[in-house]
Amino acid sequence: GSGVLIEAGDTAHGTELWYGARTENSAHLLKDFVPGQGSGLSSPQFAAFKGRVLFAAKTPEQGCEPWITDGTVEGTQSLGDLNSGVADSRPLRFTACGDRAFFVAETADDGNELWITDGTLSGTHLVKDINPDTASSTPYAFCPFKGGLLFSALDADHGEELWFSDGTREGTRLVSDISPGPANSDMGTPIVRGERAYFTATGPDGRHGIWSTDGTAAGTTEEKIGLAATDTKLTERNVEWLSALGKLFFTRTTAVEGEELWVSETDGSNAHIVRDIHIG
Repeated sequence: GSGVLIEAGDTAHGTELWYGARTENSAHLLKDFVPGQGSGLSSPQFAAFKGRVLFAAKTPEQGCEPWITDGTVEGTQSLGDLNSGVADSRPLRFTACGDRAFFVAETADDGNELWITDGTLSGTHLVKDINPDTASSTPYAFCPFKGGLLFSALDADHGEELWFSDGTREGTRLVSDISPGPANSDMGTPIVRGERAYFTATGPDGRHGIWSTDGTAAGTTEEKIGLAATDTKLTERNVEWLSALGKLFFTRTTAVEGEELWVSETDGSNAHIVRDIHIG
């Protein structure tokens, strides 16, 4: 847009929300969430949404809760006191999906669960208490996919596994129990290519590999990339998608080359080392 949101502090206001237009000496305090020298912002996650910005801020009355701003004082509004009173809901992972945005928030009644907003107070609500009662499902690894959200969540029966939500309680479901039973699949953040999303996960054999999904249980499969299980080691931080090249890039550890950069087609075929950078 025409300016930038800034988390900044001064001796009069503490660390608060500022706005700066694209001209010299234009920055001004947008809102003093904690009046005086107290700080209302602490490393917030700003997320663009429908021409505005979602973020978390703390006030003396509500604690740390979700807010939205259009860069004006009048357009900086609370999206609710989700965890009633001064307790924090600590919202994070704001992720836009069309005309809605998913995020994570914690309440005394439901624990840390999946929430959604349309940018209004009345349109901000819990999607589903995936891990019932006060237990937390701790959703993470958010990825917009087919009009909804792919993510990882925890429950007592399945551990941390792959879920999908269309933004409704009924449409929030387990996609696949990749590591069966209460064991965790430890999945990484999915990366979308066409009709499928790719991610790393620990399968039923205990090996961490590259998986893909079309959003269904039957369509969630491990990508076979050539080497024996004993020669393969993948970690979630090492899978990257480069759309300009149309490939999957990842690190792989083998007995011959050690841990190096590899590449394959998106279906796992033609996997090969890019270069043995540290020889041997």
